[in-house]
Amino acid sequence: FETKAETAVDRFLLLGTDKPTYYASAQTLTREAAGAVEAYAASPGNDLVERIVAVSEAGRAPKNSPALLALAIAASVGDQSTRSKSVRDTRSKAFAALPRVARTSTHLFEFVEYLDSMRGWGRAPRRAVAEWYTSKTPDSLAYQAVKYRQRNGWTHRDVLRLAHPTATSEEQNAVLE
Repeated sequence: FETKAETAVDRFLLLGTDKPTYYASAQTLTREAAGAVEAYAASPGNDLVERIVAVSEAGRAPKNSPALLALAIAASVGDQSTRSKSVRDTRSKAFAALPRVARTSTHLFEFVEYLDSMRGWGRAPRRAVAEWYTSKTPDSLAYQAVKYRQRNGWTHRDVLRLAHPTATSEEQNAVLE
């Protein structure tokens, strides 16, 4: 049976794949499902980022990893020379939604890992990750820095060196240093 693109995206966000996993490995199925998400992200007038944020914020999925992967796909859709307005809108919405989907440092490090494997570190990823840090209160930022020191081979030091955030207060600057 053929499924609609929206249904395949929703299944991926909720389950991590859109097909049963009895005879195939999860990695293979995730790769195939991610292809469906990428095709949907490249389609004009898509609502991919809104779907990702809705599923992530509502806690409808058992894990946030599919939402983070889909967000990285939305942020990386097309090549860098793409001039399509819908693709640019999808990218900018994806970067703007980062703090809403990546609520902890673990989520941020996972997103950074996905993003690093899909595209380079240009201005938009740097700005989005820097805003993730500067949008936190000093207490919340300190909690994230202490509780989630490293995940997926990334540390705060690594990410801060790439993003170059500018602190908004003395307390926040102390934590970032």
